[in-house]
Amino acid sequence: MKKLILGVFLLILTGGSFFVWTGVYNIAATEKHWAVTNLLLELVRERSIEARIENIIVPNLDDPDRIASAAVNYDEMCAMCHLAPGMETSEWYQGLYPQPPIFNKSDEDFDDHENREVFWVIKNGIKLTGMPAWGGSHNDKEIWRLVAFIGKLKGMSASEYKNLTANKNAQSDQHENEPQDTH
Repeated sequence: MKKLILGVFLLILTGGSFFVWTGVYNIAATEKHWAVTNLLLELVRERSIEARIENIIVPNLDDPDRIASAAVNYDEMCAMCHLAPGMETSEWYQGLYPQPPIFNKSDEDFDDHENREVFWVIKNGIKLTGMPAWGGSHNDKEIWRLVAFIGKLKGMSASEYKNLTANKNAQSDQHENEPQDTH
C-alpha cells in the first residue's frame, strides 16, 4: 500500500512538473480559465476568506455619516475597477480578469457575513486578481466606512452618487491614526 501511495504521489509530482514546465496553461488575462481552474480558484478563495472572518465584529453600518464619509474614498480607490452609478465601463474594468463585481448593479443584499467578507477583502486584497490590500494605508474604521458605502450602492442613482462625491475636499480621507479595532 505504501508503494502504491508513493507511486501515485510521484506520478502526480512528475505530471504536475511537466504541466508547469511545458507552459501549456496560458496565464494571459485575455484567455479565460478552464472550468476546473475556476472551480478550484473559487473554492480556495471562498474557504480562505471563510477561515479568516469568523472573529470579525461588524459595527453599525447604517450610520448615514459613516456612509457619506466613504463616498469620496470609494470614488478615488474603487470606482475605477468596480464602477459607480452612472459610470460607463472603464478600460480598467474591461482589462481585468476576473472582472470585479459592480456593486451598484448587484442583486445581493449584504448581511453581517457578507460584510465581514467585504471588510476582509478590502483590508487584505486578493492575490492575482488586481484587488489591492488597503489595510496598509487605511485603518479599520475607514475600511468599515467603505463596507457601509458599498452596501448602499445597490440601486443608487447617478445623481445620488454625484451628490455624495461632489465635495472631495471636505470629505477627503484623513487616514486617521486610530487604533485598529477588528481583525
